Amino acid sequence: DDQYQYIQLHAGLNVHTVDELKIGQTDLATYSGVTVTRTGFASGNTPMLAWESVDTVAGGLLDAVAAPGAWVERTSSPNTVQLQVDIVGQLQSINSKGNPTRAVCDVDIEYRLLPSGPWYPFLGAASSTVQLSNSTTKPLRRTITHTLPAGQYAVRMRKLTANSTSTQAANTIEWATLKSYQADGTATVARQIVGIKIKASGQLNGVLDQVTWLATSTPCPVWTGSAWVTQATSNPGALYLQFCRGQFAPDGRLLWGIGKPDDQIDIEGLKAWMVHCAAQGYRFDHWWDAAVSRADVLDAIAAAGLAARSYHTGKLGVVYMASGQAIEAVITMGNIKRSSMRVGYATRVTAEELEVASPERTNGWLPATLRVLAPGVTVPRETARMSPPGITTQAGRLLAARMAMGQNIYGRKSVTWDMDLEHLTFRRWSLVALSHDLTQWGHSGRLQAAVNAGGTITLHLDAASG
Repeated sequence: DDQYQYIQLHAGLNVHTVDELKIGQTDLATYSGVTVTRTGFASGNTPMLAWESVDTVAGGLLDAVAAPGAWVERTSSPNTVQLQVDIVGQLQSINSKGNPTRAVCDVDIEYRLLPSGPWYPFLGAASSTVQLSNSTTKPLRRTITHTLPAGQYAVRMRKLTANSTSTQAANTIEWATLKSYQADGTATVARQIVGIKIKASGQLNGVLDQVTWLATSTPCPVWTGSAWVTQATSNPGALYLQFCRGQFAPDGRLLWGIGKPDDQIDIEGLKAWMVHCAAQGYRFDHWWDAAVSRADVLDAIAAAGLAARSYHTGKLGVVYMASGQAIEAVITMGNIKRSSMRVGYATRVTAEELEVASPERTNGWLPATLRVLAPGVTVPRETARMSPPGITTQAGRLLAARMAMGQNIYGRKSVTWDMDLEHLTFRRWSLVALSHDLTQWGHSGRLQAAVNAGGTITLHLDAASG
């Protein structure tokens, strides 16, 4: 009399394990009548219950003006390995005192292999008759199951008890559905499946439409500073490298990632970034549940480690920010092309407060919000909001907020200039020193000579300073 729901969930690509299954915020284990099965994972696999592939066909009313009634016949799907018939109805009997008594109704259920096999009793017994009984006024629900060799079958059912016309009895029986469970021949490469059977009666309001879990990514190589260690990790550098490499099926198909060979990836640069991310505590924890480009994936991973995608070495890698970076170039009037220096100021109104929202890994992955005010602001007039993917700690949210607010405050002007290629000794995100008299930041000129007189070095420029 109880109803159950069977669901099958694909865990996703690059998923190693799933734990902490919940419905909303309630642990799945606290529900009664729950069976969880897993297949395709690195460990903890169990036999999958037979709902890998199921088709449903509506049955029909079993009518019997006079016993027996007419047959109602339906056809299963091809390659069926299990048949189920769902029966619902009003089967009840009330005595003269108004109390429920036991009511019975007999039905015949038979099956045969198509196209021309003989008819057999559905349950494999000597008789095809199944007796339904009910001692309450509640609706009758029954599911009858039969497992058999793979094939396509015809199933028929009829009512052996005549329709009841009494005001104290009812035996309205309906064949609700015929379910055909089919053998699942899908390739199991990168196919991690979680199956859930859960009792719905008295627990679920309708169908189960949301399940949450904690997924751990597949272990990947991580550079520790002295050796490679294969482990599950949230290090942005290791995840970036793994996505650049991608995963291939045994037949050579690219399952996910970019699929670049190592000779097209800046391995040394990513090794240095991995060590830096570990030292700074940078993490990237994210689950993509919608289509996204490979460039967007790399950019999101890089941003979690204050980095950006780059080909500055001729190979795919990153450039990243770190405290104490050395100045890599000095830009002066000596290597800036004449009349090419430009300073542009952003005069538009910018936000005085920045709100960063993301899940918090230490608080059950519930949404958490952090706000940062611009210096000197107590009551903000404009608030900007951002939700950076992969940021799951308060420290990560604070870092992202301060970085964005710093750009908002100090990046309000852009400086552009032209220079010859021979002077271009730096790359994107390099730290450079800039001196030019246009903006009164300093003074400089073209160096003509350097004289050491008694330990005092004098530089001679082509223009007088001042």
